[in-house]
Amino acid sequence: MNAEISTGQNKLYNLLKVYALVLDPEIGYTQGMNFIAAMILMHVPNEVLACQIFTKLLAKDNWARMYISSTPKLFDISQLLQDRLLAEDNELHEHLLDHQILLEVVLAGPLMTLFANTTCFSVTTHILNCFILDGENYLIGLIMNILKSMRAHLL
Repeated sequence: MNAEISTGQNKLYNLLKVYALVLDPEIGYTQGMNFIAAMILMHVPNEVLACQIFTKLLAKDNWARMYISSTPKLFDISQLLQDRLLAEDNELHEHLLDHQILLEVVLAGPLMTLFANTTCFSVTTHILNCFILDGENYLIGLIMNILKSMRAHLL
């Protein structure tokens, strides 16, 4: 078992090192990437293929911008969510504003890890699959559904 863990950790290290130093040295490595890379490696043990999937995932909807130091993608997603809230649930939108609840702060971890830091393996796998298929639109819809289902607790 320990050998399997060590091998898995080496694969994760190798994938992230190749991405950070060779494939995209401008972005490099940022916290949160390890969750996504690990999820991919759990389903695709071939390091080369896993690295290709990881790279394509970060290219989806220009998701790599989530990991630039100023996190522009995080702010883009937060603005899209605020616009949707304003249009679909003004009361909740105003409540969040009145209580100075910044979506960027609340959603940074879940978005940077594609929810791997907050959900179980099977749910994270589902989210990863849906993101690969539908990109950020899936995540925006998911977050809107979460906000709607928690509306009573939030207000």
